[in-house]
Amino acid sequence: MEYIFSAGSQALLAAGKLVQVTTSTGQVLPLVRDPATGRFV
Repeated sequence: MEYIFSAGSQALLAAGKLVQVTTSTGQVLPLVRDPATGRFV
């Protein structure tokens, strides 16, 4: 399942600067994070 984020987060997600968070079992969570820093947005 894909979640819809704010316009800014969606743009960064599409550009590959943010990634959607998943659990170890592959379940998608309604969070995005910066892969370079590991910080949640």
